[in-house]
Amino acid sequence: MKSAAPFAPRTDVYEVITNRIILALENGVTPWKQGWNAAHGAPRNYRSKHAYQGINAFLLGMLQHEHPYYLTFNQARELGGCVRKGEKGMPVVFYKVGKKEDAKGQEKKVAILQYSTVFNISQIGGVEWKLPELPSRAHTPQQAAEQVLAGYVGGPASPTAAAKPTTAPAPT
Repeated sequence: MKSAAPFAPRTDVYEVITNRIILALENGVTPWKQGWNAAHGAPRNYRSKHAYQGINAFLLGMLQHEHPYYLTFNQARELGGCVRKGEKGMPVVFYKVGKKEDAKGQEKKVAILQYSTVFNISQIGGVEWKLPELPSRAHTPQQAAEQVLAGYVGGPASPTAAAKPTTAPAPT
């Protein structure tokens, strides 16, 4: 009878994520500051267009890439591309549902935390990218805020109106 092959120790997903955040801090990146280009939107999977959420958005948002689109190694291959030699990916975490027996022998579902590595499209060659056109902005945030204030009946006066002296009506 063959003995079971020894298994390599499982990689601790929490440790992988923590180490990536520590590495970013050691390299002078403050991960909780917005690092992505707001015009392009939040980091997302190129193929599914699904925006990453939670810790995945946090991890991918701290990377300095022109476009916020990511793919796994296999997704890049499926599109006819390949990850360029020497490129480093970023882990993204997800849960899978598994089954486990409890102390009473009853089978119950459990969530298993796993991770996959994704690469930015700038790290992938051999694919003709079809990126969405960036929206044009016909206003500045300051102008938009002024419009909100102007339409807010009984609200605070805009800073420009507050600078002008007003005359109160004479008491009757």
